[in-house]
Amino acid sequence: MSGSSDSAAIQARQRQRRDVVARYCVLAALLLSYGVALPTLHGWLGNPAFLIGLFVCLVAGAGLGSRGALAVIVCVVLIDRNFALSIPMTPETGRAAAVISLLVKVLFAGGLGWVVDSRRRARALNAELRREIAAREQSD
Repeated sequence: MSGSSDSAAIQARQRQRRDVVARYCVLAALLLSYGVALPTLHGWLGNPAFLIGLFVCLVAGAGLGSRGALAVIVCVVLIDRNFALSIPMTPETGRAAAVISLLVKVLFAGGLGWVVDSRRRARALNAELRREIAAREQSD
């Protein structure tokens, strides 16, 4: 019985690793496409193109939690900063706009990541409680 449960646990861990790798690959692709497409998008949309970086950060928060979201936020902010330095300075691309953009990304994506992390912890605790209850019922 323990051999099959060990193999099931190993398969579950492997599946979890594949899921994490897939999430990181999706985020890397999103970051790369955002960095490449930002100049073109800015030409079409103007300064609202910088808000598309918020979508990338939200995907990171939903997929990787708060730590992943913060790492992606840093990458998006660096991409935004590099592009903003290459275009003419306006009130919409100045220092205050950069700070507001950073705060919005941290608030929304970081908050979403925090919620996802809390939810994962709650699921893990519930599963642990269910196992404990089942073990106690079996011993009784």
